[in-house]
Amino acid sequence: MMVMEKIYNSREEYDLDHECCPKCNSKKYQTTCLGAFFFEGKPFKDRNQVSCNCGWCGIVDDLVKE
Repeated sequence: MMVMEKIYNSREEYDLDHECCPKCNSKKYQTTCLGAFFFEGKPFKDRNQVSCNCGWCGIVDDLVKE
């Protein structure tokens, strides 16, 4: 089964879908700040590292919608 990547029209739209920890639903986490280039209409995956206060670790793309 092939998973289709959602195409975003803006970085703000992407950020709204990736703002909470998938384990505890918190927005209180630390992330690395490496540049992630967003191009409108192209697949995008923010691979900056995230660590939440609950102990969960992953990448920004693993965060979930509020």
